[in-house]
Amino acid sequence: MFRFHLQQILNFRRQHEETKEFELAQTRRVLRQEEERLEFFRNRRDQCQQELLGRQKAGVSPGEISIYHAYTEHMKEKIQWQIEALETARKQVEEKKEEVLAARKDRKILDRLREKKHQAFLVDSRRQERKQLDEVAVGRYQQRARERGR
Repeated sequence: MFRFHLQQILNFRRQHEETKEFELAQTRRVLRQEEERLEFFRNRRDQCQQELLGRQKAGVSPGEISIYHAYTEHMKEKIQWQIEALETARKQVEEKKEEVLAARKDRKILDRLREKKHQAFLVDSRRQERKQLDEVAVGRYQQRARERGR
């Protein structure tokens, strides 16, 4: 029976790789949320500007214009903050990708070693089996020769 002496380490590396893949999925989910939030802020800013244009055509007081401009400026600030948050999330995704690749590389090294050891085990097993069959055949031949000689 084949037994790989580094199997526990291989299992650990597989689990580590899965953990890193899960973390990457989480950071990608955060990135999508940040992208959606940025899109929301941009839409709100555009809506506010469109609403202001529509109200200006209908006639609006300077006080209301000032409120719209203040809100638009506030949304621009939020958009800037969100762009920064989005860049941070993108960097985290890239870092997690690198971690996944490193974990995968570590696991594949042991997978290849395990496969080589398994192939060597199979070759040795076949050699042992042939040797045993040859010994049985030689034993039968010798027994038949003895029986003929009697």
